[in-house]
Amino acid sequence: DETFSGEHDFSSGNVDATFKVSAEGDQGGSLDAEVKGPFQSSGENQFPKFDLDADLSLDSPQQDFSVTAGAVSTGDRGFVNFQDTNYEVDPATFKDFTSQFTNLQQQSQKQQDESTGSQLQALGIDPSTLLTNLKNEGNEDVEGTETVHISGEADVSKLVDALKKLSEQAGSSLGGRAPNAQQLSQLEGAIKTADFDIFTGKDDKTLRKLEADIAIDPGATVGGVESANLGFTITFSDLGEEQSISPPENP
Repeated sequence: DETFSGEHDFSSGNVDATFKVSAEGDQGGSLDAEVKGPFQSSGENQFPKFDLDADLSLDSPQQDFSVTAGAVSTGDRGFVNFQDTNYEVDPATFKDFTSQFTNLQQQSQKQQDESTGSQLQALGIDPSTLLTNLKNEGNEDVEGTETVHISGEADVSKLVDALKKLSEQAGSSLGGRAPNAQQLSQLEGAIKTADFDIFTGKDDKTLRKLEADIAIDPGATVGGVESANLGFTITFSDLGEEQSISPPENP
């Protein structure tokens, strides 16, 4: 409850997010992705600074490939990296993108202020109610911070309802291009297990690591895939510490 409510300092730090999908069947394979790097808030209603590197690899019967990429924001300039080459984003395009971002951020902050809770709670979603069979696994170190490890399972029905609410919010911002409620309802029968591990700061109750392992079985072969397993991990470190972020050389 403390981890997913109230205010926590995510204004700066380092993030490391990994994502993996493995599928069984004639068209099965695996997809691995990782995004990591420092981030720094630029102030209220300002576009944040960050320097993120990404790696993506695909192993499937059709093709295998790997890609390295990245993105850098200095707050007023944007850069992308593809296969070790840096490019600067057109200033007018970057300005338009950051304006849309700050507008959405202001709307989200207004909802949060009105709800006096977290941003998810402002959308009517309480993450602490989505988990069941919770267990305290003891204390563990996460990137130099002592945390309390809590394991649990997702209540699939409530999780799908939460995804519907998020999709509805995203749809209004994306011109209706987010998955609709009917599409998301199909997940409820397809998700067989959804295990979560939460690592929250022992002293400040701030989320430091979240792991998920989700098994999907649609009950029939879909597009040559019989079943799939989805896993992701997101880790935060150096929270609240000033990060130095500079533009890349010779973009």
